[in-house]
Amino acid sequence: MTASALSSDFSRSFTDPSFIAPGFAERHFLLALEKNRLAHAYVLKGTSVSTQYKLVSDLAKALFCLNRPPSFSAETTGWLSELACGQCKSCTWLSSNSHPDFITVSRMSTLVDDNTVKPMLLSAEALTKLAEKNAWPKQIKTAQINYVIQKLALSSTTPRVVVFTDSEILSTQPELNQEICPPSEWLQLPASQHNQFIFKPLTAGVFHPNAINRFLKTLEEPPANVLIVFLVGHEDNLMNTIVSRCQVVTVNATASQELAFHQALPAETVVFLSRFFEDLGKGQDVFDAYNQLDAYFKETTPLSWQQALAQCQIFWHQALQNNITLASFNQIRQLQTIVQNAQARLHSKTHETAVLLDFLLTTQALLSA
Repeated sequence: MTASALSSDFSRSFTDPSFIAPGFAERHFLLALEKNRLAHAYVLKGTSVSTQYKLVSDLAKALFCLNRPPSFSAETTGWLSELACGQCKSCTWLSSNSHPDFITVSRMSTLVDDNTVKPMLLSAEALTKLAEKNAWPKQIKTAQINYVIQKLALSSTTPRVVVFTDSEILSTQPELNQEICPPSEWLQLPASQHNQFIFKPLTAGVFHPNAINRFLKTLEEPPANVLIVFLVGHEDNLMNTIVSRCQVVTVNATASQELAFHQALPAETVVFLSRFFEDLGKGQDVFDAYNQLDAYFKETTPLSWQQALAQCQIFWHQALQNNITLASFNQIRQLQTIVQNAQARLHSKTHETAVLLDFLLTTQALLSA
């Protein structure tokens, strides 16, 4: 991707409130689907478990949709939801969170009768009694894990998705959760209780020790076409035995939270750096670029070179979060590395001007490639 296109699209994300580009996680899964390299287990971490759950739901729609095209280009596909038709039986089931192969396991969903030899879901009557008494389990139990293992053991040529999360009951539902339906068994409860169910991130104490130990073998060697996802605030909140068997992916927060982070970099700096890197990629003389950068950060701001490089790092970090195209993704990660190397050399007292000129030359070579 050219420096011009990259800086133009990135600047647009600041000036056009309606323009919200997919974040890293969305692109990660689009690329994995395109290349048929989806891992069998993920830990999704971030500040919004609802955003994580919505992402998994969109991923499931892409996997389950009966009308999904046999091939697609991640480069030209903006969102996972674009891969699903939204009209077929599978998409309709997922929209109401009632697909039989999309299983949400929490302290308040996929609850199992402990008194049966073969794991069976609680009846509507038993679930209603739990709700009336507010006597929900305090942990995800071994019986629930046994039910999931039993269900996954059935041979299937179609995908199956298991999501582990926590949950709680609130009298009112946060706005962020309004687009997410509660698990299907909650539809058996009175309608007034449907929206009281909210998702929470997992913590280590949510799993009964026997439950997670029972699941480790399935997690390490799941049946074919099975995707297992854990939703957390941070991977440290899960046992290492889980995390070590999964890929960890950071999921961006809501659009408003991302915008708040964007605003941490002054708008005039965004405009300046967008134009600066565009000109640099077009072959601007490196010494002229050095003087231009020096003038802006020393006279206009003013900042030290370490602080100036930190501003460049924030610029590329925000570009990565907005990741306009997959072509730019690897390029931005390399640009971040170039900045980090320059910061490290400055910290080690290497000659300042030499470090900055080398930084600009390396950046120019990558942007003009």
